[in-house]
Amino acid sequence: GFNLTGWAGDSDNGELEGHAIGGFHFEFSIAGSGECDHTTGTIILDNMILTGYQGEDLVIFNGMSTPPAWGAPFSWGGAQMYVTEGGGFDEGTNALTYIQEDAWSGGGFNMAPAVDLLSGGEWQSDSISFHMHSEADSPQLRLQFESGEDGKVGLNFTPDASGGWHHYKFPLAGFIDWDGTTNFDTSTVSVFQ
Repeated sequence: GFNLTGWAGDSDNGELEGHAIGGFHFEFSIAGSGECDHTTGTIILDNMILTGYQGEDLVIFNGMSTPPAWGAPFSWGGAQMYVTEGGGFDEGTNALTYIQEDAWSGGGFNMAPAVDLLSGGEWQSDSISFHMHSEADSPQLRLQFESGEDGKVGLNFTPDASGGWHHYKFPLAGFIDWDGTTNFDTSTVSVFQ
C-alpha cells in the first residue's frame, strides 16, 4: 500500500489523488522512523510493469521549435508566423511569434501524421496550455483544430487587457464546432491554427 511518511511530500487532504501523480520513486524504510538508520541486504524487483495512461502528448511548440515533421507554419491574410530565438517566456527559450495583419488573417500547422486525441481520452480530459505575450488591449483571437474540411472546432479568447506575458489554459472539450462544420474527428486531428 501507500504510506505518507511525514518526511516528504504534502499531506493536503490525506488522500492519494491518482490524477495528480507526476512521478514516483521507491524508499525502503528499515525501522519505519526515517531516522537514517541502515542495514545491508538485497531487494529484487522482477517483472515490474507500470500500467495506466497510454495516450498521446501533443506538443505544438516546446519552447525551442515545432515538430520537424510538420514543416514550416502556414499563414494567410498577410499574417506572419515564425520562431523568435531567445524571445520565450523562460530565459534561454524561443517564442513562436504570430503577427496578425488584418481582422481576417491567421497561421498554423499541418500536423503530419494526424494526431489521435480520442483513444487515450485526451480530448475529454486534457487542455491546451501556453504562455503568451501580447500588447495591451489586444483583440480577440481564435484557437482552432481541424480534422478535415467538414471538421473544425474553435475557441475564441481575448488576451489579458494589461498586455505582457500571461498564462492561458483551455480545456479541449470546451472547443465548439466552427465554420458550419459538425464532423470534427478527435482521432484524426490534422491542423492547428
